[in-house]
Amino acid sequence: MLAAIEEAGLTAESQTFLDGENFRVVVPGKKPSILLTAHYDSYAVSQGNPGAMDNASGVAVAILLAKEFKKVPVGHEVEIAFLDQEESGHEGAFAFINNRSPSDFLAVINIDMAGVGNTISILRSLESNKPVRNLLLQAAEELDIPVVATPTVSHAIGADDVAFLANNVKNVIGVGLVPAADVCKGLLYAETGKETPPPDFMVSMHSPEDTVDKMQPAEMVSLANVLQQTIRALDEAAP
Repeated sequence: MLAAIEEAGLTAESQTFLDGENFRVVVPGKKPSILLTAHYDSYAVSQGNPGAMDNASGVAVAILLAKEFKKVPVGHEVEIAFLDQEESGHEGAFAFINNRSPSDFLAVINIDMAGVGNTISILRSLESNKPVRNLLLQAAEELDIPVVATPTVSHAIGADDVAFLANNVKNVIGVGLVPAADVCKGLLYAETGKETPPPDFMVSMHSPEDTVDKMQPAEMVSLANVLQQTIRALDEAAP
C-alpha cells in the first residue's frame, strides 16, 4: 500500500495508536476537508486470508482517487485516511476521529468491499448523509451506474463509518460494490443484522478465497469515477 502511494507521487503520514497505525494523505485546499477512508487491515491474515475484496479493493479505489485529486485538485482539502484495525472494532477509525473535531469535515466517504459487482451499495441512508448521498445518486445516474441504498441499517453492520457517526460527524456515507444478482439477498442480509445467509459474493470474505483474481478492476474504476464526480460537486456546492 505505501509503495503504491509513493509511486503515485503522494506522501503518507503515520498516526500510531495502541494496537495499530493509520496513514493519511492530504491534497491541500481550504477547510473543512473532504475525507475519504478505507481500512487496510484484513481478517484472519494468519490463516491465509489475502483480503483482496475486504479491503484491498477499497484501498485501491482510495489511492486512485488520491492520484486524481493530486492531478486536478478541488477547492477544499481532500484527506485520504488508510485505517488500521477495522476488523477489531474499528479501532483505527476511532483513533483517527478522536484526534479531530466533527467540524473538520465537509463529508466523510468510507470505501469498503469495492472489488466485485456492477452496482454501488450505500450502507446507510440517513437524514444526516442526505446531502452527499443525493450528490452521489446524481453522479451515478449521469454516469449510468446503478445504485442500491439500504434504508437505515443498524450500527451492528460493521464498517468504519460507524466511528464517525458515533462522534456526530455529518455527511458520513459508506459505499462499496455489489453484483446486481446479489442486491436483494444483500439488502436482506444487511437489514436483518447478518441473521440471514450472506449473498454469494460475500461467501469468500474473510477466507483464503478472497483473492485478487476475483476482483473487477473496470467496476472499481467506475466506482472511483462516481466518487470523484460526487466530491467535485460537493466541493462546488460548499462555500
